[in-house]
Amino acid sequence: MCGYVLSAVLSALAGMLISAYIGVASIGVGDLYTLNSVAASVIGGTPFTCGTGGLAGTFAGVLIMQCLQSLLTM
Repeated sequence: MCGYVLSAVLSALAGMLISAYIGVASIGVGDLYTLNSVAASVIGGTPFTCGTGGLAGTFAGVLIMQCLQSLLTM
């Protein structure tokens, strides 16, 4: 139960920070980040079927996604 509450509070905080960064409150402000977050967790080793993954694998997936994004930007 505490995990769901913590997830909701951190999601609300992230939404407020993104809205403050762009200067406009909008419903679809974080739509661009959903595919990246799912892709990073799948690259890190979390399967779609049962969802059992670890924090280290997800963090590795995020690092791989950031490296790919920065290399493609250059």
